Amino acid sequence: MYLSVNIALFLLLQVVAALLFRWASTASQVYWWGMGLGNSIGMISIFMLINIYKVLNPNLTLAICAGGSFLLTQVALSIVCKTQINFLPSLGIIMIVGGITIMALSK
Repeated sequence: MYLSVNIALFLLLQVVAALLFRWASTASQVYWWGMGLGNSIGMISIFMLINIYKVLNPNLTLAICAGGSFLLTQVALSIVCKTQINFLPSLGIIMIVGGITIMALSK
């Protein structure tokens, strides 16, 4: 339960930070707010990552957290920015999920 909560919070905070960075890039009036909030949330997510490293194998932690963060951020940005995910990016998403799954099952 402890590990699952930390992983879920880490992934959520990473997505929120990326969305805030995207928001900061849209207008100069919100640049500093977006950057400040995004970096603050990013720092909090690093504390979650440290807790995950304490419990889980470092290789598995990197696969789940870095891969999951990248995957969820890309999906969130495509939804927020209203861009389509074509065939090849969809194939990449499937391969990333497959890689994370293989790493998790090989524990």
